[in-house]
Amino acid sequence: MGLVYLAEVPDGRLVAVKVIRPEYADDPVYRQRFAREARAAARVLDVAVARVLAFSPGGDGSPPYLVTEYVPGPSLRDRLAGGSRLPISELQAFAAGMARALAAVHAAGVVHRDVKPANVILSPTGPRLVDFGIARADDATTRYTTTGEIVGSVGWMAPEILRQEPVTAAADVFAWGAVVAFAGTGRRPFGEGPDVAVAHRILAGPPPDLAGIPPDLQALVGQALARDPRDRPPAAALASRLGAPGARGARPGRARRRVGAGRVVVVAAGGVLALAALLNPPGRSSGGSPSAIPSATPTPATTTGGRSASGHAGSTARPAPSSASARPPGFLVASVVPPVQDADVVFRVTNLRCGLRSVGTGERAQDEPAGVRACTAQVTVRNTGRTPHLLVPQTLHASDGRGYASNGFLTPRLGRRPLELHLLQPGQTLRSALVWELPAGVRPVDLEVHGDVVSLGTRRTLS
Repeated sequence: MGLVYLAEVPDGRLVAVKVIRPEYADDPVYRQRFAREARAAARVLDVAVARVLAFSPGGDGSPPYLVTEYVPGPSLRDRLAGGSRLPISELQAFAAGMARALAAVHAAGVVHRDVKPANVILSPTGPRLVDFGIARADDATTRYTTTGEIVGSVGWMAPEILRQEPVTAAADVFAWGAVVAFAGTGRRPFGEGPDVAVAHRILAGPPPDLAGIPPDLQALVGQALARDPRDRPPAAALASRLGAPGARGARPGRARRRVGAGRVVVVAAGGVLALAALLNPPGRSSGGSPSAIPSATPTPATTTGGRSASGHAGSTARPAPSSASARPPGFLVASVVPPVQDADVVFRVTNLRCGLRSVGTGERAQDEPAGVRACTAQVTVRNTGRTPHLLVPQTLHASDGRGYASNGFLTPRLGRRPLELHLLQPGQTLRSALVWELPAGVRPVDLEVHGDVVSLGTRRTLS
């Protein structure tokens, strides 16, 4: 439905900007649906999902666009091109990560409706679900699709979608089963061929062949592919069974601050596409749940065609912070971590503290959800090489045996510029902070740093 551009926000982070093609953008009904579904998708806040940062419904000659986190890495479709499959050693973690992503989507009251291999990015920190182009809120009563229209990708669709019955979160669970089956076997679960033939197999054909998937996971995939949506387990139950870290089945009570206000400049073939100001300072709601995305005063921007485009900012509210003095300070893990180098980038990490119930102080503070504690550290990185390096989330390995990626969207609450997705130029030094979220009671045992998106990483034991 559109072209996707790589963009850089003023603090150096990269984002993806999807600009809708004119044949869709000129339809006012489409723009209405686009705005509604972008608001719904912006309610999803989880590290397993590429977050919606801002959007504009377009109009008056300007195209609709959607701004999301940029997730480096190949899609599952590209990774398995040519009939390969994920190694069994990776498959379990993939299935768990995808279940966690859908649990977060459904906890926000949203149904994705287009889960497929092309919409799963295999990032350095695990699978990430992207592209909420046709997501809808599961509590909505208005539908913008026309009679006879089926929205989604045949081959990964649940039977009830093909029958044009009401769509619930169970449809995403069916797609999870189909995608995991594809990842584990290298085969499209309902075969190849025309859409009509594939749809017939989904509706009335034999169950897909799941040979090659480990028995425990095979049983879960089989349940997810049940034709009756009532027979499918919820995504949160799948995530729990698979041991996905951080999986929660309740609606998130707090939202994270998005990219800071400013212009996004998108470098594209044939010119520069400058989008409007992305975000005004986040507002507040009387409750703790995410609020609808408010409008912001638009800033004119010039597109490649020389037209003026208006920006529509997206944000969610957060509750007023509690007193910083009332928060436990956590515990010190390491005052100084010995310097470690990876891919020409030298990392110096100090004051690593864990067990924190909140991140930041004063107006910047954000409390952690129940059962979750934060770890924070100061970090200085320097590029000692001759080429730029794209920095990615850094990983704490904890006593529970799992790895936890740093969350750059929380770094500004510590008054620092995020390290994640910063393009570090030769000779450049960046002083930043790192924030991780771990289950309460879990302690880190080592730190794995990555000096570039393609780096395998270097570990340092925390003694």
